[in-house]
Amino acid sequence: MKDEILVLPTELNAEFAAVKAKIEDALDKLERFYQKQ
Repeated sequence: MKDEILVLPTELNAEFAAVKAKIEDALDKLERFYQKQ
């Protein structure tokens, strides 16, 4: 049981990092799109 609790935050952290990277990428693309206009 104790091991499961330790594994979960690591998975959530990786998931959160992936989502954060996607958001940053999307914002970067939006910024470039607006700079072109």
